[in-house]
Amino acid sequence: MAHKLRPIVAIVLIGIVLVFAIQNVADVEVQFLLWSFALPRAILIVVAFALGMLIGWILHSVRARKRPHAAPSDGAGPPTAMGGG
Repeated sequence: MAHKLRPIVAIVLIGIVLVFAIQNVADVEVQFLLWSFALPRAILIVVAFALGMLIGWILHSVRARKRPHAAPSDGAGPPTAMGGG
């Protein structure tokens, strides 16, 4: 059932992105430090989203490497000396 739903969800998402892009074609001027440039609003939003995702992924990767790898504590393991029975 789920494999039949995927193409429908993909088509709906593509439609939403297309409507978003069509409604946000007006140019906006962006100023950063000494640079200034104009680009469509939709491109600016997508670039900002992509940069945010990239920064989040990098920060997550750095934190994951600093943490020691421990077994998941879902309670399904053997009892411990402190509280298991």
